[in-house]
Amino acid sequence: MSEAIEKIEFDNVLGFDIVISALPEYLSITDIMEFETEDEKNELIEKLDNYDLMLFCARVQCYKKGILLGSDFLGGCIYEDLENFVETEREFYLKDMIKTAISESKQMIQDLTA
Repeated sequence: MSEAIEKIEFDNVLGFDIVISALPEYLSITDIMEFETEDEKNELIEKLDNYDLMLFCARVQCYKKGILLGSDFLGGCIYEDLENFVETEREFYLKDMIKTAISESKQMIQDLTA
């Protein structure tokens, strides 16, 4: 797995430590989005090239006592930075990603203790 570009130790949710990271996105912008015009595409590419925006794959990891138990990923994220993703998506994508990672973690604990 790729090294994180940015990382935020987010919060403790239901007894699990949540870490959110931005990973490199390996798909091109044209693989991720459709553009109405060439100018629209070029404007977005320019913002990415100038580091006004960042293209990344968001990763949520769920830990208990320092042990990674679950994770979830969302590719094709385009935001100013990881913090802006967290602020913008706290009640949307991020909420679902945390829920998925916690569910996976609970299943892992159940599998390990069965």
